[in-house]
Amino acid sequence: MFCPRCGAQSASKKFCRSCGTNLTGVSRVIEQPGQQSAISQAKTTELSTSEAATLGLFSAKTVSNRDHPMHRHNAGSVFGSVTVDLTAERLPEGETKITLFSVFGSAELLVADDVGIRITGFTCFATVSVRGKELGSGFGPCNYFSDNYEAASRRLHIEGTAVFAELKIKGRD
Repeated sequence: MFCPRCGAQSASKKFCRSCGTNLTGVSRVIEQPGQQSAISQAKTTELSTSEAATLGLFSAKTVSNRDHPMHRHNAGSVFGSVTVDLTAERLPEGETKITLFSVFGSAELLVADDVGIRITGFTCFATVSVRGKELGSGFGPCNYFSDNYEAASRRLHIEGTAVFAELKIKGRD
């Protein structure tokens, strides 16, 4: 469970280990019959043949480009985490565009080293890092181009938003 006040992960359903917030009410909502599956299970919803959405809501979710094309994919987390793995298959030539967001959680994107990366978006008390390089944290717009973006045959444009969260773009470990 992630604390709604500070975003820290807590094993206890009673109090946040980081800030001490009482989590009993949040635990009750998650455990209500009929709502548990909607909240505790992250969903992937097909929007059209070229768009899909993945949401880690109070949970962790992983999606891969092996499952379907990722151009115009929307992935995010709310009080949870989401991992987007773009290393299972080579990205198509040209630009692939995805939306990545996180609110009180984390979002991680795995991408091959030869792919050029462009990030546009906004952060609010959040950290954004690309291949181990921290772009900054805090509040404001995010605009980044990797050194190889213009020359790369495969490019990834990430429209990112992070609020009390962390966005990480990295190579496959």
